[in-house]
Order: sequence, then C-alpha cells, then structure tokens
Amino acid sequence: MKFWFVFIFLIICQFGFGQNNPPTPVGKEPEKEEKPSDFILLEEEPDTAKIFYYYLNNLNVKYKFEDTLLNPIFYQYDITRKGKEFIGHCGNLGSPARNLVYTPFNRMGFDAGFHQFDYYFSRAQDLPFYDLTNPYSQAAHSGLMSKYNTTFDAKLARNFAKGIQITLDYHRINNRGDYNRQSVFHTAFNAGLKYTSKNSKYNLFVIYASNVASLQDNGGITSDTVFNTTGNFSSSLTFPVKLAGASTRQDIKEFFLQQYFDLRKIDSSNNNRSYLIGHQLLIKREYNRFSETTPDTNSSTSFYKDYLYNLRGLRRYNSDFSVENKFTIATANRTKIEDNKSDWFELGVQHQWHLVDLEVKDTAIQTFFAFGKWYKKFSKQITLESYAHFGLLNSYFGDYKLKGNLNIDLGNIGKFEGLFLHQRAAPTLIQQQMYISNKNAWINDFNKPITTTLGGNITLGRSGIVLGMNYHLLNNHIYFDEKGKPQQENAAISILQFSGKLNWKWGIFHNDNYIVYQPIGGSDAIRLPNLMSNHSIYVEGKLFKKVLTARIGFDGRFQSEFKADFYHPLMGQFIQQNIGSVPLGTSLDFVFAAKVKTFRFFFKYEGIQTYFTNKRFYQTYGYPIFDKLIRTGIDWKFSK
Repeated sequence: MKFWFVFIFLIICQFGFGQNNPPTPVGKEPEKEEKPSDFILLEEEPDTAKIFYYYLNNLNVKYKFEDTLLNPIFYQYDITRKGKEFIGHCGNLGSPARNLVYTPFNRMGFDAGFHQFDYYFSRAQDLPFYDLTNPYSQAAHSGLMSKYNTTFDAKLARNFAKGIQITLDYHRINNRGDYNRQSVFHTAFNAGLKYTSKNSKYNLFVIYASNVASLQDNGGITSDTVFNTTGNFSSSLTFPVKLAGASTRQDIKEFFLQQYFDLRKIDSSNNNRSYLIGHQLLIKREYNRFSETTPDTNSSTSFYKDYLYNLRGLRRYNSDFSVENKFTIATANRTKIEDNKSDWFELGVQHQWHLVDLEVKDTAIQTFFAFGKWYKKFSKQITLESYAHFGLLNSYFGDYKLKGNLNIDLGNIGKFEGLFLHQRAAPTLIQQQMYISNKNAWINDFNKPITTTLGGNITLGRSGIVLGMNYHLLNNHIYFDEKGKPQQENAAISILQFSGKLNWKWGIFHNDNYIVYQPIGGSDAIRLPNLMSNHSIYVEGKLFKKVLTARIGFDGRFQSEFKADFYHPLMGQFIQQNIGSVPLGTSLDFVFAAKVKTFRFFFKYEGIQTYFTNKRFYQTYGYPIFDKLIRTGIDWKFSK
C-alpha cells in the first residue's frame, strides 16, 4: 500500500510540476561533463536522460545522469550488486555486508566502527543535487509477489522560483529471507534543499538524512550437510539456525548545512573566478544496539561462549551525539563549457565534538583537523584531484591522509586513471573497547593503523578492455579473531590486486567480463578470495518496430575457495573462523529486461545452478546465499 501511495504521489508531482518551470538560475549554466567510467559498453544506445548532477564535496564537477539504460545497475535490485561488483553479504538482501576486494579504511576523527550496513545507507553528504530545467522524478519497485520481500526506490528533484531546488531520495528494503529468522527492514531517506541567491553569490544547502537498519540475527545455519545429502528439501525456512532471540538495530539521523558566499564582484571583466568563504554544520545522532533475549546458557555449546555475562539476556549498546563544524576558504574557476577547464582549491579546519554513551559511562571527545582540496581540470584530457588532512588535537593528533587521483583521457587511444593514498588513523571505538550487558569485554591500546595504496586503470581505446593494478601496504592492521576480540597484526601486510574488464559485441550479441586476482602476503590477518569474476552473455536489440528495447541472457559469478570470515552479530563485525573454508562458488542467473522510452521492466530467475549441484554459494561462512527464486521489477522515470 505504501508503494502505491508514493508511486501515485510521484506521478502527481510530475504533472503538477510540469507547468511554468523557472529558468536555470543565473550563472549556473549546466556543464556537459560525463562521469569517468571503469569500463566501456561498445556502441551502447545513448541514454535518453538530459540531467546532470553534482555532490557537495566539489560543486565544480558535474556528472551526466545515466539511469534509463538496460544495464545491470537497473536490474540488480540488490544494492550490493548495483555497480559494486564484489560485495559479500550474509546470504540475504539487506544483510550485513563487506567488500571482498580489499579497500582501505576511510575515516577522519572519531568512528564507532559499525559499518556492516554502509552499503544500504544514504548519508547526508552523499545526496546529489541536479542541474535541470524540468522536474525529475523516478520510482522503482521489485519483489517476489509478496509483501514480505520487496524493495522500493524513489527520487524527486524540482526547481522552484527564487533559486530554490528540492531533492528527495528514498530507499526501502523489506525482506524476510530464505532461512529462519532472517528478516530485514531498512529505510534510507534524504531530503535536501538548495537556495541560490539572485546574483548567485550565496549558495545554501540543507539536508536531512535518516538511515535505519533493523534485522533479526540467526547466527547462520547450524549445518549444511542437508545440501550434500539430499539436495532437495521442503523449505529452507525449516533449517535450524544458531540464534532464536537476537536482533540488531542501527539508527542514524543527520542534519547537514553547507553554505558558500562568493566574494567576487559581478562584472564583465571577472565573471569566471570565484572567491568563496564556506561553512558546514553536521549534527548527528547515531546508536547501535544488539540484544539477545534467549541465550544458550551452556558455555560449552553457547554461541556466545566467553561473553555470557548475563544469563537472562545479552545487550550491546552505544550511542554518539556529535556536532561538527567546518570553515573553509576556496577559489574556483568556471570557464566556458567549450574550454573544458575548471578548478577548485580549498583550505579549511574541522572541529568535532562527540558525546559517546556506552551505558556504563559517558565520554566527551573532541577532534580538530586542518584539510585542503585541489581539483584541477587542465583540459578535456587531463584532470587532477588531490586531498589532505592532518589531526591537531588529543589522541587524534598526527592522524593524516594524503590522496591523489590523476585522469588522462586520450579519446580513441585510451584512458589512464591513477591513484595514490597514504593515511594514518586512530582505531575505532569497537576496536578500543566494548561493553556487553554493562560489563567490560575488552580495553585495548593499539597503535594507529597505516595504509598506503598505489595503482590505477588503463583503458585501451575502444576495445572494451580495461586493465587495473593496485598495491596496498598495511601496517598495524587491526582485525577480529575467531573469538570475536580485536587483535593487532605486527607484521606488514601486502596485497597486490590485478583486474581486467572486457566487454565486446557482435551484432546483437554481447559479452561482458570482469575479473579480479588479489594475492595477499605477509600475514593471515586478512582473508579474502584470491580470484573472483563476473560474466554476462546476452542479446540486446529493438522489437515491435523499434519501440521496445529488450535484453535477454545470463549473469554468472565465480569465486575461488577461501577461509571466509564469519559474521558475529554481538560485535557487529566480520570475524575470523578456523572451522573450514567455503568451497569454490558459482552462481548463475537468467535475466530478461525491457524498456519503452523511460519505463523499464525486468524478470530474473536467480540461483539456476542449484538445479545442477547440491552446493550452495557462500560469501560469509555459515550464511548460504538464498536458493533459486523468481523476482520481477519495474522502473519509471517521469522527467520530460
């Protein structure tokens, strides 16, 4: 019922807003710069959307909105597969997830350390704003013909008079899952307002973001031998699971304000160079809670073993109320579109104040950082983006981050994208201390982790081939051992990642391939698959007098055998396990997708491989991916 209410609301908004649209604000001529891509779709049908968007971390970079094609970003309803090739979760849509391709941490100042739902959340500063002249709205829905297994997404952007734009972004996951006690309820909602003064000298952005994750924790299935013996069973919902009364909830509310004032004089002699003073305010309330109402009290068989601090039930809770202020000075050059040149240079300071509640005690934490950004588009071919910050207060003194991205686009010859990253950051709260049922589980004094990354991608002309290599060097790496306790690895860890993409077509036949190979040396503290790949083979073309575009084919995934981590809900972390490895895994889906103008439909039959093998596909130890199922979905963009 909620879906149809929002769906009808968006249609009404489209027709209601379609009249008397105000012109684009003065001085805000839309740029026509496309977002860099990691791969090429040869001779792909051009997107019908004429919309550009940008993010608040750099108002000078505009990306072309491309979301009306029949690509996997449309029909991969699972957010962890929507443009993110190798994200591993706990077997169910919306379940805790992590990246199976090693990715360096990203933090500045205090961090509670609970990131198992990050891929489903939409934070305030991630909300895009748009360059558009007509209202834009879009709605998408997918499901299993049941109210217990649905997803819904809606977007709305609209310019009003007097330089005002309203942007809404809504995501909802309601999934009961394939196994007992696996229900997930996620809601991510962002509402943004942009105001530009008449002379374009003052810009104000105000965003409210709400992200809530609520799920049942079953601790995984107790045994997978039924898969190997019979292969057929009445219902996976009858499988015994390890936990009967556990649940997790994470709730994040954010109020974000960003404002810039341009000091330049508006005249004909100096119309491109801006001199900006800026301020950002972020007020955030976050809490993380786990509860177990019926724990097994036998320490030899209990899932919780060393953590049976209260036999009547277990609880982990922490909350963080924070106020963050940033003050910046910046200069930007916005030349004419045909010049293909722009720049953004910014210096600033950031102060954070946190009040952390662990139930047994409250702690006030302050951080103070200096930072700088430099974005330079030298020409249509060469772009450089760099960032740095340095901690100046308390235990965060000496934390730093240096990052640089270089892009060289040579058109038909090819493209090079380079990356350098070097950073040092204080451990997270959960790595330093944790309380269970008001009793201390651990207190640590770890050294600060340091990571260095060097790498890049090379695109070979229009061949559809992209080759990539990244080298990561980790020092003082912190991980969670098989007992769920954080440990620090003294040895240096090196990770070398090779990747390759090849997309080609012959007439209506298409074949897309992506492979990653990542050997890990120096330590066993990081356990990830060495080899992973995604493959798609399909035909795509127009039917019914070229009115309908259709795609039909198969998507496959491959993952090498590895000693996968186990998800422990009490800590809210992926921890090591030494029981066994998940086997070499393959997954196969059938896909049919169709498009008529801006309306799209898909039909997916997932898990076809279970017809031919008794083995299940795992990304997390003890949590098999759901069995074969049929899912349908629609997506409709209403912008004119």
